[in-house]
Amino acid sequence: MSGSTTMVSTARTASSARRGDGDEIVSYAADILPIAWVAMFAAEDVQVVPGGGWLTLFSTKSAARARLIEAEPVLREVFPPSVAHHLPLLLASVDGTPGDHLQVFLHDAVYPWTETERDTLVGLLRAVRGWSVEAWRGALSFIDCELGESLGALRFHPGTIVNGLVGWVTGQPCPDDALGPSETSGSGEPEWPEWEEVGPLVSVDFPSHWTEAAFSEEQHDAAARVVNEAGAQLAARLPSMPYQTRLAIFVYFAIGGQTPPEYDEPDPDLRARIRIAMLRDGQRSERLLSAVLGDPDPRPRVVLAQVYGWLPGEDGDGWTWRVLATDPCAQVRAAVAASSRAPVRPGPSERHPLVRAASAFVGVREQAALAAHPVSEVRRYVGGNSVVAREVLERLASDPAASVRAAVAGNPHTPVGSLERLVHDDEREVRLALVREARLHEANWAPDEERDAYRKVVGRLTADPDRQVAREAKRLGWC
Repeated sequence: MSGSTTMVSTARTASSARRGDGDEIVSYAADILPIAWVAMFAAEDVQVVPGGGWLTLFSTKSAARARLIEAEPVLREVFPPSVAHHLPLLLASVDGTPGDHLQVFLHDAVYPWTETERDTLVGLLRAVRGWSVEAWRGALSFIDCELGESLGALRFHPGTIVNGLVGWVTGQPCPDDALGPSETSGSGEPEWPEWEEVGPLVSVDFPSHWTEAAFSEEQHDAAARVVNEAGAQLAARLPSMPYQTRLAIFVYFAIGGQTPPEYDEPDPDLRARIRIAMLRDGQRSERLLSAVLGDPDPRPRVVLAQVYGWLPGEDGDGWTWRVLATDPCAQVRAAVAASSRAPVRPGPSERHPLVRAASAFVGVREQAALAAHPVSEVRRYVGGNSVVAREVLERLASDPAASVRAAVAGNPHTPVGSLERLVHDDEREVRLALVREARLHEANWAPDEERDAYRKVVGRLTADPDRQVAREAKRLGWC
């Protein structure tokens, strides 16, 4: 299962790179290693997956079961009561599956555990078997939990708690009711509804952005459960599911780097992304390409223009690019003009402001005029244009539209002075755009003093109030 960690019961006597036909799932989790699983293994159980550089956990079932029972007192001290009662369910799932060994597959997660992190994983195994508050504080940081002065003073993200502490136990109903008042932000109500409204993918710029979506971790967990329960019937069931469910499932596959199932998707924006994902994963065929180019809605062709240069099997003669560059829809032609990979682009005779805003042939005076255009999408293309004048970027850094400011934040030529302002922008999408393009920005600042100034600015985002912004800023290692 993509974007997940899985514990299986197996008859094998050695670890494997993939689940076998006889393996049965004991429990699974979305992109995280649950603390209760960690308590079931010892340092000698940390192994390297055969044929790869990833880590796995492998133990006899009897030893793993004994360790969980031994660790149960400290786990019950740390876990909230509404989650602690899932520990017997985990034991029952272990006992109810055949096979004498347990294996935890860690390399299907978005951020898999690699061989270089062996010492970290061993330290984690040791931490959860003791009563040290400091050791537990470090262990819980891996699942976005914060520990207070004692083991019982746990604060956490509601969408993380069951998934991160115990995992979803096979054969048990979805434990959504584990989120009682003590697992909320303090108001007695969960932070999110079960399916809060989400928009389309924030960006499709391949490869760094297109897998991100504006949806909660709860939705990601829910999508993982639907995928796991539907199994081979997923493609057949998807058309009858609500749009928000279909979107969350697509993003679940995309974040895991996996190809989503192909089905008759009615929404053109989501339909485009499913077909592009298949092309991206090397499943290029004339049928798929023709389906995108011939779609009655222009959005699939816009997405194709944004990512086509990065797809494997891109046609060397540029035929597809020429079709896109002469598309009757201006949004499609603008996406071609903005692509750094396009060998064919709309020329100077192009008059549509959206296309000219994305083009490299317009002068500074026209750039300034387009930066004042009443349509924000035109200004957004100016803000993302790699050849736009610095003074124009400085002006657009204060644009009233967040999408425009985000484009400026992601432009490698934006002056550091403007980035100073964008670091404190009220809109999350602006700060995310800045941190995600950070290394591209850094490469643009050749003098050491300018690079140092840039790193100092971006380093402030490590203290951002938004968890995802702060997490991605910390991964840069500039703080």
